[in-house]
Amino acid sequence: MEPATPFDVSAIAFSPDGKTLASGSNVGAIWLQHIDTGEIRHFSSVHTREIFSIAFSPDGKTLASGSLDKTIGLWNRETGKLRNRLSGHTDTVNVVAFSPDGKTLASGSSDRTVRLWNPETGELQGVFREHEAFSKIMTFSPDGTILASVSGGDTIHLWDAINGKLLGTLTGDKHDVKVIAFSPDNSLLASGGWDDLLLWDLRRNRRLPTFQEEHSPIQALAFSPDGRMLVSGSVDSKVRLWDVATAAYRVTLRGHTEAINAVAFSPDGKTLASAGLGEKIRFWDTHTGRLLYDIVDMRIPQCSLRCHPDGKVLASGSK
Repeated sequence: MEPATPFDVSAIAFSPDGKTLASGSNVGAIWLQHIDTGEIRHFSSVHTREIFSIAFSPDGKTLASGSLDKTIGLWNRETGKLRNRLSGHTDTVNVVAFSPDGKTLASGSSDRTVRLWNPETGELQGVFREHEAFSKIMTFSPDGTILASVSGGDTIHLWDAINGKLLGTLTGDKHDVKVIAFSPDNSLLASGGWDDLLLWDLRRNRRLPTFQEEHSPIQALAFSPDGRMLVSGSVDSKVRLWDVATAAYRVTLRGHTEAINAVAFSPDGKTLASAGLGEKIRFWDTHTGRLLYDIVDMRIPQCSLRCHPDGKVLASGSK
């Protein structure tokens, strides 16, 4: 489904229970859409400029938004009321992410810092300042113990999400990181760059053998739910499936005609969705690589995908 808003959608997120889709817009507005009824509710947003990132807390009760206006909004999902507005960043808040237990909110900014907040009280818990450049990419490991953030494009910082200690840095040769993804078991981190796809062993803090056959900038990455497959979406319009254990190339999914911006597995791992600048979403059988069906006439290019927890609904965002 496509978020029904009168503005360009710049960020989307499903609630953990799959009943609500949140979307943030290019003018700072936030909308909630009920999946079953289609009912839309508008938050009276405090943001004055574009929302770059939006995320639900794991319990689904709180919604966080990061904006070009340098602030973070924390919202009550049920009432739509602003719970807190977090200030401290001195430049655009590019990304917000909750820890899996919901007790920590991380924010990455163009001010070259990553900040940790208590989402319940709004208290600042820590500031990571090791970045040499701004951070636009950030994610927690599935178990919540590690926070990975990308600095300046070529360096991945790994932080202890509990005490804030820098665990290490990962740097590839001329590897301009555009996207990262943790494996479901927390042991691996995949990073897609300008012309390569790298896999990192986080237990030994080392790079594993490089994936072959990738020679185009990667803009989307995702592990399958069982961690055995990795999918990459590239500027050359191709979607590629890889075997994680052997780093072997499995199959190229062809059919898109423009750059791929988003990929997402269904919860059972049997279906893969891909979308990009071609104004079309395609669905593939991950076992055979066969195209199952298309959603066409999206009117505008799609840049983000989120799969409903039951695997029956896919949300797409246009910016």
